[in-house]
Amino acid sequence: MTRLFWSSADQALSSLSNLFLSVLVARSAGEAEFGAFALAFAIYQLGLGLSRAVTGEPTLIRFSDDDSRGGASAAIASGWVIGLAGAVAVGALALVIPAFWTTLALMAVGFPVLMLVDAARYTEFARSRPSRAFAIDAIWIGSQGALLVVLWSVELWSAPTIVLSWVVGSACALAFVVISQGSLPGPLTGVRWLRENRDLSGRFAAEYLAISGVQQSVVFFSVIFAGLTASGAIRGGQVVLGPLSIFTMGFAVVALPALSRLARSGRFDRLRNRSVMVSAILSGATLAYGAVVLTIPASVGEAALGASWDVGAALLPVLILQLLASNVSYGATSGLRALQLARRSLILRWSTAPVIIAAVVYGAWQGGAFGAVLAAVIGGALQAVAWWTTFLVSLRQMDRGQEEAPA
Repeated sequence: MTRLFWSSADQALSSLSNLFLSVLVARSAGEAEFGAFALAFAIYQLGLGLSRAVTGEPTLIRFSDDDSRGGASAAIASGWVIGLAGAVAVGALALVIPAFWTTLALMAVGFPVLMLVDAARYTEFARSRPSRAFAIDAIWIGSQGALLVVLWSVELWSAPTIVLSWVVGSACALAFVVISQGSLPGPLTGVRWLRENRDLSGRFAAEYLAISGVQQSVVFFSVIFAGLTASGAIRGGQVVLGPLSIFTMGFAVVALPALSRLARSGRFDRLRNRSVMVSAILSGATLAYGAVVLTIPASVGEAALGASWDVGAALLPVLILQLLASNVSYGATSGLRALQLARRSLILRWSTAPVIIAAVVYGAWQGGAFGAVLAAVIGGALQAVAWWTTFLVSLRQMDRGQEEAPA
């Protein structure tokens, strides 16, 4: 319970920084500028998810024992690889949308720092030190808040300066990581670590790209068919659902190492039961929180998000259903990861992603952002059936000796 508390508290702080940023930009920028920011933020989320796929999850699965220090420390350096790639992507977006060049350029500069900090957090989870991960994020959001106060006092309040405070806060957190560890591994160390763990990292990365391809297709095709305001609407709805995502992520970093230990010990019956419990807890939390946010008065939503609330509120029901479908699947996906059956999960993900993306394109064409999210919900429900079927079949094969137990 102590680990769950600190893990959830850390995820709350990490998400609070992103939530704080989105709310402030929504309040300070026009609809078009917030839409441009949302596109850049979607690239950031892509990089963050990719970092957790290639670094975070393999670290939690393979380096969650007492001898994890070496492998976990080297894992931090993988943030260089993803961070530099993300910087190039956001920088290119800044050139395509020159009207908001300053905001986007600041996000590009901060991208490597953001990825390194997140990788460092996951090494602390692997070492069973979630309180240290909490300290990293506390320094981040504390520094960000202090700079925002200064900016407000000198009347330099704008979308670019708000993004600047976010990047500076993450740099302060990275400085704490460097001081506490004594050094920061270089990019070549990250390349070597990725090569050594490529059997999981490579497949998890490819799988995440399929996941993200579905998720980000909702944003990008909504923009194509409904304009930049659709991007802001989706981000606005995601901001409202932020606390639920915080709980999910906090639960995940505790659940995955526990499931991995059951898989390594060959206790497949308990692995199945615990996986069902994971999905049940997350699904129950989704339904409970969804019931609450759907009753939020419009005045409260407008006070938080300004004009973005009006369009974002209309998407809340389908965004809640999208999260529900994902959380129903989560127990099965985590179980397959614990079994280290990365090839199976990769095949399943890539065989369904093109169909769902095609449905999202059609949904966006017919119904804008709402239609795109609804198509993703239907696809997520079908995937949940496929994930649980694959996981349960895999467990039966393990019991019958048709598959080798994970190393």
